[in-house]
Amino acid sequence: DEDESEEMSITSSDIGSVNDSTTDLLEEMFTSVMEAESDDGRQISKMFELLPSKNLYPDYYDVINEPIDLKIIGTRIQEGKYNSLNDLEKDFSLLIQNAKTYNTQGSTIFRDANTLKRIVTNKKYEIENRKHHQPPKSERLRAKKQTPQKWSALVASLKYEEEEEMISNEGTNDETANFS
Repeated sequence: DEDESEEMSITSSDIGSVNDSTTDLLEEMFTSVMEAESDDGRQISKMFELLPSKNLYPDYYDVINEPIDLKIIGTRIQEGKYNSLNDLEKDFSLLIQNAKTYNTQGSTIFRDANTLKRIVTNKKYEIENRKHHQPPKSERLRAKKQTPQKWSALVASLKYEEEEEMISNEGTNDETANFS
């Protein structure tokens, strides 16, 4: 079926506009990262959602040349910036490498970065190999309808600490504003 082959054929050679099925696959990979949990039930992605505060961790921006977080990645998905899973995987790899460069080996974030790398690799493999085992179209449509939220949109709407401070300071001249 020509429809099916077009729907699942995203490769590194894809060029041009992002179609709905590509966006769905990008969302699927992003969702697998967002929903990943540690063995004790902790949401792994939490520490990767927003870049470290420039006020609290100024050295991060000296050490890391290309800062990236899940908010940036989610925004790029929303804006159609990725043409393929490979493009998305490159940004996840940068996110993971940054975490491993800045954080001490053996730290929770370092270990979580390794876990996210496995999740991204496994999910990409699963998605790319699914085209060989396509479910009937009715099952694909049913699965598509069961996606209640788009993680990329939720994460893209997060605010950085500096944005929060500017918003909370607007309209007040009180120097004792609460920043918690």
